[in-house]
Amino acid sequence: MIDEVAARADDPFTSVDDMWRRSGIPVASLVELAEADAFLPSLRLERRDALWAIKALRDEPLPLFTAAAEREARAIAEQ
Repeated sequence: MIDEVAARADDPFTSVDDMWRRSGIPVASLVELAEADAFLPSLRLERRDALWAIKALRDEPLPLFTAAAEREARAIAEQ
């Protein structure tokens, strides 16, 4: 909870995705929050809608993006 408060600072979260990215809360914890209707007051999301938004999140990057990031890291800058 402290991480969430620090990540929010003076800028309220605009979506489940925004909360996840800025706070670093694991997806499993977001599911628990959604099941407790914790997104209803702040994001106006019913339990079902919040759970659908969370399903789109991943704690690990998709394989395609991982491969692209690795390829980019190996690229040699032009002189």
